[in-house]
Amino acid sequence: MPLIEINIYRTGSQLDTKSIVNSAIDETVNILGKDRAVTAVVLNNFSNCFPNELSGNYTTDYSVKIFITEGTNTKEDKAIWISTINKLMKDSLDIPSGGYANYVSIIELDSKNWGYDGKTQSDRKDNKSKDFN
Repeated sequence: MPLIEINIYRTGSQLDTKSIVNSAIDETVNILGKDRAVTAVVLNNFSNCFPNELSGNYTTDYSVKIFITEGTNTKEDKAIWISTINKLMKDSLDIPSGGYANYVSIIELDSKNWGYDGKTQSDRKDNKSKDFN
């Protein structure tokens, strides 16, 4: 049940936000093995607001965060996902090599500290185990 937050700061490009969202979900399902039905994406397009007050420009083109349950993916899975999402964003926003620092982060949360539909992940796991006994 990951939550993906995509923030776009780059101006001047025609954004296909639906394609970005669908591709991010596809990669999350394929690489991290997450369930498409409970994968949520929030896309914020800040391309026309909030530039750096000192320079008048942005210092990053995009940032992406994914919130997942701690311990559900390997170090290798996470490295591949970060690399793949970084490439997806650069390709989608037509960003040349170099340029600004752009960030892709994986935030792992304890299963007792987050959930969806009113239940923590820990409670879901406990209830699933009880169903099998």
